[in-house]
Amino acid sequence: MNNINKQQANTSILKAFAQLLFSSPDMEKVIMQPVSIKQRKLSKQPYLPFIYAMAFLVVSISAFGQTPMVRLNMSGPNNCLDETVIYYQAGATTGFDSDYDAYKLTGVNPHAIIAQQYDNTLLQINGIEEVTGSFTIPILAKTPHTGTYTIFATDFQDMPFGTYVHLYDAVTNDYVNILAGDHTFTLDDTTTAPRFFLDIDYSILPITLTTTQPHCSYNIGKCIAQTTGHGPFNYTWKDSSGNIVRTTTNTSSPDTLVVYNGGTFVVTIEDMEEGGIGMDTFMIIPSPVTPTATFNSMDTVILSEGGIFSAQNFSTNASAYLWHFSDNNSFTTSPDGHHTFTDEGLYNVTLFAYNIAGCADSVSKMITVFKVPQEPTVGMEEISAESIKWCTLGNNKFLAKNNDSENFTISMMDMNGKNMIEEKSNGEDLHFDLSNFSKGMYLMTIKTKKTSKTTKFIVD
Repeated sequence: MNNINKQQANTSILKAFAQLLFSSPDMEKVIMQPVSIKQRKLSKQPYLPFIYAMAFLVVSISAFGQTPMVRLNMSGPNNCLDETVIYYQAGATTGFDSDYDAYKLTGVNPHAIIAQQYDNTLLQINGIEEVTGSFTIPILAKTPHTGTYTIFATDFQDMPFGTYVHLYDAVTNDYVNILAGDHTFTLDDTTTAPRFFLDIDYSILPITLTTTQPHCSYNIGKCIAQTTGHGPFNYTWKDSSGNIVRTTTNTSSPDTLVVYNGGTFVVTIEDMEEGGIGMDTFMIIPSPVTPTATFNSMDTVILSEGGIFSAQNFSTNASAYLWHFSDNNSFTTSPDGHHTFTDEGLYNVTLFAYNIAGCADSVSKMITVFKVPQEPTVGMEEISAESIKWCTLGNNKFLAKNNDSENFTISMMDMNGKNMIEEKSNGEDLHFDLSNFSKGMYLMTIKTKKTSKTTKFIVD
């Protein structure tokens, strides 16, 4: 059974009990007066007060479920406690609705009461349409004993976000947010007219958020929140776990949250003067780490061997890449750079590395492309006009190309004079893999029958 059906059923129960109660000729004696155990035994209808109490509890507790409501309580001397309830009900009117409302039955035994008053009718329970603007109803509080009393609200947790409930005291001129705090006052036994007014207002403030995401040159994010009206305003900022990370109170200016580590956040703005509340959510990305672009490749490409260029990408903190090869604006977005050159010349190969925030870094390397082995190479000058060419293949791999099938010898030593390699060619090319060498500068000597030349080269 849904809440509405429960309420309708329970209201019918109350009607039935009410008919039973008011059909009794001793109704006033049975209902209005307190009944002792002895008197209950002598009563013709001894259980009617109990039945009425049970019927009232069924309506006042079971009927509401999760229906938006406010239970307005009043406590006072001698453990006095009374209440009145206002709740949202589709189809209800501002007047008395027999299907949704209940009269305040005060009885003849003097005690302090609190009730809603519509015209001259006192209501214990009052169903109204959901408030989308403003609603006000007088509240009567009276007592046979002058004293100090307190009004407080309970069971309001299901009221819609943006709903404010205030209690206005016409005697003290206090205007109290009754959902946030109590109101204590002195009530005279001569009070007969409502001195309080219950105001229900619904107001959602429009919020404008301006976010700045962190980027390469500025790794801090921030959000500026503002709303309309004159304020003053209270700002509350929370992270995704509900923890308050910043509060600003009693300000008429926009407020700013600075974010260092990124995340999802919620900002709430409350108008402390005119009422109204707003809430919005935003996200700040984590501060990006600037990428570092680097690659390792050959610096010499021979067209007669296919003109193939290959490079290994060792960039860090990057998620996207762009290779530019400088020949007819050719490019690729693959992680590693692979390209085939078709014309000789000098080409500036550039790698761009990007991360998710759009930060970029780049590195370039000049590549020499030649047609035939007789053309100059990068890495070492010609040893002789017709004989040996030294080619750098990348990854600390090198080629000594023998153009005339001439016998030659290559020896290498470090800068301390320690011999590292000595290789002899009987007319063939020699390949060298120096990846196991320590980084640094080395001396290489190439000897042929005609000449001997020593030069420096670097292992990186």
